[in-house]
Amino acid sequence: IRRVKFDFGLRVDTPPETLHQVINEIRLCITNHPMRFEEVSVHLFELGSSAINIRVIYFVNAADWNTYMDMRQDINFNIIDIVKGNGAKFAYPTQSVIMENQQIESKAE
Repeated sequence: IRRVKFDFGLRVDTPPETLHQVINEIRLCITNHPMRFEEVSVHLFELGSSAINIRVIYFVNAADWNTYMDMRQDINFNIIDIVKGNGAKFAYPTQSVIMENQQIESKAE
């Protein structure tokens, strides 16, 4: 039995009802996976500065490395489909630069 734990972020402008739907669908997807073992935890973990972070924890009933990785990959692709299917977007680090109105003078020579 192997434990899988990871976080991913959704954009901060994701509506609460979309967050609920994404979290519930991911939880259901993992719970119904045939290789899943016991507990599944999918929760809004924290409100970060550039993302709403979701934490996912589950256990895989596979001793073989390739079987374990195949299941992780399958679930990860499902998570991508769930996020996109609900119109949400993954967050990525961004930085905004706000420039005051400045006049740039150009001298013709």
